[in-house]
Amino acid sequence: MRRENHLVMGTRGSKLALVQTHWVADALRLAHPELQITIETISTKGDRILDVALSKVGDKGVFVKEIEQALCDGHIDLAVHSAKDLPSQLAPNLTLGAIPTRADVHDVMVTSASLNVITPSLLHSQHAFPILPNNAHIGSSSLRRASQLRALRPDLRISDVRGNVDTRLRKLAAGQYDGIVLAAAGLDRLGLSGQHFESEGAQFTRLPFELDQMLPAVAQGALAIECRADDTRTLHWLRALDDPITRACVTAERAFLRRLEGGCQVPIAAYAKVQANGLHLRGLVAALDGTQMVRGEQTGVLQDAEPLGITLAERLLAEGGAQILAAVQLQARPVSAPTPAQPLEGKRIVVTRPEVHANSLSDKLQALGAHVLRYPVLAYAPPEDDRPIDKAMHQLVAGEFDWLALTSAQSVRVIATWLSRLDKTLPALKIAAVGEATAATCKEALGVTPTYMPEQYDAAHLADGMSAARGQRVLLLNADIARPTLQQALVQSGAIVQRVVAYHIVPAPPPADIDLPVLLQHHEIAALTFTSASTVRYLVERVGAAVIRDSGAVLVCIGPLTAQAVREHQLGEPILAAQATHAGLIDVLVKWFS
Repeated sequence: MRRENHLVMGTRGSKLALVQTHWVADALRLAHPELQITIETISTKGDRILDVALSKVGDKGVFVKEIEQALCDGHIDLAVHSAKDLPSQLAPNLTLGAIPTRADVHDVMVTSASLNVITPSLLHSQHAFPILPNNAHIGSSSLRRASQLRALRPDLRISDVRGNVDTRLRKLAAGQYDGIVLAAAGLDRLGLSGQHFESEGAQFTRLPFELDQMLPAVAQGALAIECRADDTRTLHWLRALDDPITRACVTAERAFLRRLEGGCQVPIAAYAKVQANGLHLRGLVAALDGTQMVRGEQTGVLQDAEPLGITLAERLLAEGGAQILAAVQLQARPVSAPTPAQPLEGKRIVVTRPEVHANSLSDKLQALGAHVLRYPVLAYAPPEDDRPIDKAMHQLVAGEFDWLALTSAQSVRVIATWLSRLDKTLPALKIAAVGEATAATCKEALGVTPTYMPEQYDAAHLADGMSAARGQRVLLLNADIARPTLQQALVQSGAIVQRVVAYHIVPAPPPADIDLPVLLQHHEIAALTFTSASTVRYLVERVGAAVIRDSGAVLVCIGPLTAQAVREHQLGEPILAAQATHAGLIDVLVKWFS
């Protein structure tokens, strides 16, 4: 059980997201000195898909879905979001526990500082960003910004730019764009304030758009702290951070967005502000090319924030917004073309991985035509006593270890969370990692590439490759139920091993919308995928060995230990991936059904 005064906060792993989360953590500690806070970084679909425009990803919760799932699973107590990333409709069991005071709502044009010295012959009218030359190349990841830019300056060439703020600034400094549009609040939170600023040695200029030029995204500049609706403990703690004025403004804007049924793939903007005569809301619906734009304003009392947003949305729909949105959605709809039959077409395949890790495998299976049922049977929880890992992390950052042995991606995420909590970076040491997923997470979350990764992805082969660790100190982080194989092998080779439980494996609640036992009994499942011995054990405990054995489903295992667990539970003879990777698991599935 988590201690009463312990909060686990979930966030994306970007620099800006972590800065925002640490700000919330500090504010909570100031209001409640007794609180102990852990920060958990969670990778989202929007963070992983960087080669596709946001407008093409098609998921309104692209930056929050995985974090909200961790919240629903009880893995974290609250989530810190940029409020503009939230879908306009929350899940019924989630709520916004606090919306702190809003930061600057404006968008800004950021250019290389040298662009300020262009000659007057290149300038446009003073109200339409004269800093930019004719046919300037502008980077923006937002259809809302792009449509308003095109209305201001039809000559501009606008391209999608993805990545975090630092990545976008690097692209600008490298000359890929003449300017990029960013939110002032994000730059300010990263310490990149003022008209002129420096980042990674490059000089930049930022000029704010007026609201008449560029109306911001719904809830831009605000943070949203999300928690479970029935979590009275966390709601009590968050109350001190809530700003009623900002909440009313954000509520009106989100109601406006929700009524228009818009997301990040639709050019919709809104901004609410409290004035002497009440709550004033401005809204906009725009065509993709900026040639059509319906604007409106509405004023009401603070207590009627939500009806105010709905009323303005209905006005704009009646005044031409409905036709604009219909045209936008038609343009965004992909053109269907006949495609050859996929190798897993129509096969109902169950993914038993923890929800936080299920996306990659599920997406790849779906791309091959499979009907994927996400049915997580286990989840991760922090240790009941975090003193051992706290001690180990302080030793790690102090440079007391020569090797770091990582047997799962979850171990990497735990380390990243603790490093963030301690505001430290990983010291120079050798890293051994089991499997491509662990190595990839190590590079993504810690910024380092493992020193060694065995060709066969299991603990025994990892120990063989760490023969140089004789007489050296090794930190081994893994789950509470991890087998002692690696620790024993390292000790036998002469290494000094400190093993610490980084996380607990616990049963996950069954998905409410999937009755797997019934589907298995009716032989409606083509394959069950297992990525660890634990997934086998927990599924057996939930649905019963006989139900699995008699279902006729193919049992697909990622490695020999997982296959051994299938045999020990007498479920039948599994098929085994040639390589213990998602690609290997998918390859054996395709070959089986072919």
